[in-house]
Amino acid sequence: MRASIRLLSPNVGRALALNGAVVLATAGLMLCLDGTRDGDLYLQLASGRFIAGHGLVSADPFQTIAHGEPWLNQQWLTELLVYHVVRWIGVTGLTVVYAGLLAAPLGLLLWLCRRRGSR
Repeated sequence: MRASIRLLSPNVGRALALNGAVVLATAGLMLCLDGTRDGDLYLQLASGRFIAGHGLVSADPFQTIAHGEPWLNQQWLTELLVYHVVRWIGVTGLTVVYAGLLAAPLGLLLWLCRRRGSR
């Protein structure tokens, strides 16, 4: 029996390089966006800090929105995660995590498409 060695053709190598470039470009673009100018970040941090200290509440605790009114915080888990990530690695770290969370599925999808197309 002869063992066959399968080498990557030049087209496959170019496709892999293109996939990698697209993923890196997406991550780089997301790193360039300045999320600190978004006012939602500060509300997420304040809500996350409040939830970490007091737990979930049913009335709005913030003076600027609707203090004391019923409040169904549907984003409580995200706010808590954002608060802890910023506490651990800062706003720049949060931006890097965000870019990675966007680039990783894109890279996986491109890899799976390429893998499926090579059959």
